[in-house]
Amino acid sequence: MGLVRIFGPMSPLRRALQALTLVALVSCDDRGSGLTGVTPGLPASVLVITSQPTDEQVNVNISPAIQVAVRNSAGQTISTSTATIAVQITSATGTAGATLQGTTQQVATNGVALFNNLSINTAGTGYTLTFSSLGLTAAVSQPFAITP
Repeated sequence: MGLVRIFGPMSPLRRALQALTLVALVSCDDRGSGLTGVTPGLPASVLVITSQPTDEQVNVNISPAIQVAVRNSAGQTISTSTATIAVQITSATGTAGATLQGTTQQVATNGVALFNNLSINTAGTGYTLTFSSLGLTAAVSQPFAITP
């Protein structure tokens, strides 16, 4: 009879244990905040440009280097990703016939690909770059210009 009072359905001890369990679950659940790592079970799904291209001169490497992260749906970088990421000038942007020069495919390291030797051979405005990888949602950069 004593155990029923201590652990009964509405006992103060049972309510305290339930509250403690709830607090422990909430504090351990990251829910995509990125504070404690990657939320388990969320696969890589999208590319995100973390360092955008800037205006540059013809045939000069875009600087600083463009960085593209592999992330899950919660916005967390997948640090184990070694996805191959390709880049190209987005169709119908910039100057017709322009060529993107440099290494146009990079393998992600710790979930991030670094494009540090890209240049464009023709002056123009409104260029954007599209970054893609098999099975991931592509990313398009913000517009930038190439000057003579």
